[in-house]
Amino acid sequence: MLTGLLYCGSCGNRLCYSHNTTHRKLADGTEKVYDRNLYRCYRRISSPTTCSGPSGYEMDPINEAVEVAVKDFLRRISVIPREDLIALAGIREVRNAEVTHKQAVKDFEEAQRQINVLEEEAMKALTGENKLDLGIVNNMIMKQKARLDAAAKAMEESKARLDAEKNQKRSNEIQVDEILTWASRFEDASYEAKHMVIAELVDRIEVKKDYEITIYWRMTADQFLGKRTEASA
Repeated sequence: MLTGLLYCGSCGNRLCYSHNTTHRKLADGTEKVYDRNLYRCYRRISSPTTCSGPSGYEMDPINEAVEVAVKDFLRRISVIPREDLIALAGIREVRNAEVTHKQAVKDFEEAQRQINVLEEEAMKALTGENKLDLGIVNNMIMKQKARLDAAAKAMEESKARLDAEKNQKRSNEIQVDEILTWASRFEDASYEAKHMVIAELVDRIEVKKDYEITIYWRMTADQFLGKRTEASA
């Protein structure tokens, strides 16, 4: 259910599903078959000195812990009025776009300031006020102008994104309705459907020794409940 989302919390390597079957002969002469479903860290297996975590984890405790966390997330979402969710989603996206645009403006202003400084130095070189090589200064000005052009483009693009986010209500409505649908159907969903929902909500899951699990949510979850959730197996 969590294939592609699980990572070793010790070394960062992806955990892979593994099915293990063991045959053991009992005292009465009969044979017993033991089946185990595991998530394995193959870095720990192939290069033990580079990973301090376990080589494998039982699948069921991890699946169950993550499923409980997702259910809790969806439950908490489902009790919030739809219109409030839509408004909150929009506010967070606009804030993110505002931060990006603010940084782009700052970068543009700094690039412009650097050009002004260089042009002043070029003028001083022409009048003999400094001993800088005018050719070097002019070359620096050309490079800085290229940076200024890139900064101006980034600023324009961030402004366009900010404007778009402010008119994003319909997209937010679709997103919220999708999450509310998941909330109402997740409990009785098929194994495959649950995997799909979890993959949409979760960016990555890290597992450490003693089944210490950290879930990193995607932006859709971050908009409502915060960036990460601790889950316990």
